[in-house]
Amino acid sequence: MTNTFIKNDPTKALQYFEDKMAFTTGPIELNRAINEKQDIVVVDVRAAEDFVQGHIGGAVSLPRDKWSNPRACAKISSTSSTVTHMFAIWALRRVWSLPGRVIP
Repeated sequence: MTNTFIKNDPTKALQYFEDKMAFTTGPIELNRAINEKQDIVVVDVRAAEDFVQGHIGGAVSLPRDKWSNPRACAKISSTSSTVTHMFAIWALRRVWSLPGRVIP
């Protein structure tokens, strides 16, 4: 089996990554925002049982089966920046440790 790589337009690639970065944050930026007490809401969209096992302090649990529930969604402020967390807690712990932020 051979892989054929398609030569992409560098201008389109640049636009793609700029657009992606406009809507993406990483653990370092999130940790900084939490430490600076920025007006953010961390929404944990993992299964409720994963949230119970461990989550970022102050995060709101909103698993997919609750997305259409207005009461569940009311926990999210419309004026705050929203950070959606969707990785398993074990992956978060392996990639980045947020001291004092991850509840075991």
